[in-house]
Amino acid sequence: INCNNSCSLLCNGDFENNLLVFPGTPNNHGLFNDSTIDCWETTASDSLIEVWASGFLGVNAYSGSQFIEINANMFATLYQNFYVPPGSDIIIAFAHRGRAGTDSIQVKIGPIGGQYNVLGDFGSPNTHWEYYTINYTTPIGSNYSSLRFEATYTASGSISVGNFLDAISVNLTSPLITVNNILNNVCFGDSLGLLDVSTYSNYNPCQYSINNGVSWQNNGVFDSLIAGNYIINIIDAIGCESDTNLTIIEPILLQGNDTINECDSYTWVDGITYMTSNNTATYTYTNA
Repeated sequence: INCNNSCSLLCNGDFENNLLVFPGTPNNHGLFNDSTIDCWETTASDSLIEVWASGFLGVNAYSGSQFIEINANMFATLYQNFYVPPGSDIIIAFAHRGRAGTDSIQVKIGPIGGQYNVLGDFGSPNTHWEYYTINYTTPIGSNYSSLRFEATYTASGSISVGNFLDAISVNLTSPLITVNNILNNVCFGDSLGLLDVSTYSNYNPCQYSINNGVSWQNNGVFDSLIAGNYIINIIDAIGCESDTNLTIIEPILLQGNDTINECDSYTWVDGITYMTSNNTATYTYTNA
């Protein structure tokens, strides 16, 4: 499993890996065998997935330059199989849009080959994209799941006209961060500040770093810090990351100036006597 900062589990969720259609050209939509579209498959008997370029017939992609229509030549299910540890908390998200009116899909998930759990029925108009998110915990017993988008209704009444999809993602939830303690510096210029954080993740143990450093440690306590802004980085056992921004403050530097006019001589607080003019003397006071 390869995780980035959002721990994405799907491949080619935005349908941008294979640029098959191009806006403003005759090749602005087409039917393509699912083998030419990375990671995605269809249950359609002809194995075809319809791809549209952003802007074709006035429909812009939700993101990127192209999107797909589930109903290529028939009602079908678009799906992708992916690896996920059992018992994982995941967030499923996707953009859906009707073509001739309000089209509907059913979203399912389950082990490869079934049985699939229905996550919901979703109907979206043809005036704009609707973006949906679903929280789900994967069951114990299988390391692989199949996410499936099944066309169930088209406003056109045609089996080949309806149900646009774009921006599909499945993300593991990132570690949750708790700030236990912040000790600010008592005096100006000190380096006695401390940050103490902990985290909850389904995938322990977690490791901690500060300011995107290359050195990681097994706890979230960082001490001997000067005043300033810090980024605490946390990564869990499967590579999901979370960051939090924290600040250590210090008192302001108390300083001032005073000019004293004296004849002949002047004895400063440190015991030094000055005999000439235009001398500058400094004394540092220390508080409790």
